[in-house]
Amino acid sequence: MMTIWIVVGVLLVGLGIVASQLVRLKDWLNKPPPPSEHPDEPDT
Repeated sequence: MMTIWIVVGVLLVGLGIVASQLVRLKDWLNKPPPPSEHPDEPDT
């Protein structure tokens, strides 16, 4: 019976990680690219 709860806990943690990654990816896709003419060179 204990192994069932361990599996359920691992699945919940995995779902939480996947959900957070999806939200972060969606925010990243909605965000416009930063205005940078020279992305390879640092602006210092």
